[in-house]
Amino acid sequence: MEPIYDYAVKLIKYVLTGDIPGLPEQIDFEKLFAFGKSHGVENMLYVGLRDLKIDVPVDNMKMFQTAYEMQIMVEATQALELDALTEEFEEQGIDNIPLKGSVIKYLYPTPDLRKSGDIDILIHPEDINTTNKILLEYGYVLEEGTEHHEVHVSFIKKPFMEIEVHKRLVRHNSRANKFCESVWDNAITEEGKKHLYRMNNEFLYTHLITHLAKHLFLGGAGIRLITDIFLVREKLILDNVKLDQYLKSANLIEINNMILQLIKKWFFDDYIFDQDIDLLEQIVLKGGSFGSLEMRNTMFASSSLNSKLIKYFFMIFPGKSNLVGKYPILKSKPYMLPVIWLHRFFSLIIFGRGRIAKETIRNFNNSNADNDIKKIVKAVKDKQIY
Repeated sequence: MEPIYDYAVKLIKYVLTGDIPGLPEQIDFEKLFAFGKSHGVENMLYVGLRDLKIDVPVDNMKMFQTAYEMQIMVEATQALELDALTEEFEEQGIDNIPLKGSVIKYLYPTPDLRKSGDIDILIHPEDINTTNKILLEYGYVLEEGTEHHEVHVSFIKKPFMEIEVHKRLVRHNSRANKFCESVWDNAITEEGKKHLYRMNNEFLYTHLITHLAKHLFLGGAGIRLITDIFLVREKLILDNVKLDQYLKSANLIEINNMILQLIKKWFFDDYIFDQDIDLLEQIVLKGGSFGSLEMRNTMFASSSLNSKLIKYFFMIFPGKSNLVGKYPILKSKPYMLPVIWLHRFFSLIIFGRGRIAKETIRNFNNSNADNDIKKIVKAVKDKQIY
């Protein structure tokens, strides 16, 4: 494992478990911060550096501290907003289930350690119009282009609030679709509430694995998704018989086993070398929170769509999520995506020696990676790709 990766993972293990790590002596803290930020764990790294009294240059430590303090404010704002919305839903008679980070963060030593870019809430599809109206009244603005999304509708309120209202947990083509459609049948009403629900522990765990599998298939998943699963297993009581049934129903047995091996490598002294697990680790660590475009194309080309021509196509015409970093305008104006696709296409044609061409050719010729990751792809790919 590269020194930056090793340092970060050991710091996170210390923050979550209290185990004092043996850290490399020489580290570039600027690169450590950039790596942590790409995974949304820079605030956790700060806690480790601070509590272990690591000698960090003042300017570098200030970056970590600022990120840590900002996340405290963001988490508090998100928590208050979610409380207000669930109370409103209670009064309006709208069944709802908070999802992912909004729930998992309470398993961390402090909730603010688990960064979350948005709030995810599941409702019944028939309640979508009423829910949308409530959010508009709360000062949110509909994110253009999401109103027809198969899974969720997104709302934004400046400076940093974003809410995804889910009509369903996953796309119809997801490997776990049939299982996820049973979410309301397995939901539990929160004490003292009529319309606020939560998933049972086994369903929560299985949904986290589903979410992780989706991100891996789309090019990679960050450290937070692994620590989420680690903490659920450590902090919650799980019925292993029921959990195995859920994982089997969701077609997630194989990837779950891989993730458990990766957790053993990071958090326990009980890991035997496995090439597939080390490759999975590299995909997670190198891809950041949202994966890499190159890995996404490799995943697609190694699936049932095993065609280099299709790989080439996705390199030139990637999805919005893979382009937002380079073209921030897509965040507020997603309808600009076709224009950006045309720009990329003509850049390739006219400036064939440019970056896009080099990336495309490198990705197009990367056949060895296709063979190496086929076991991982098989464990995470969906039924089909639109």
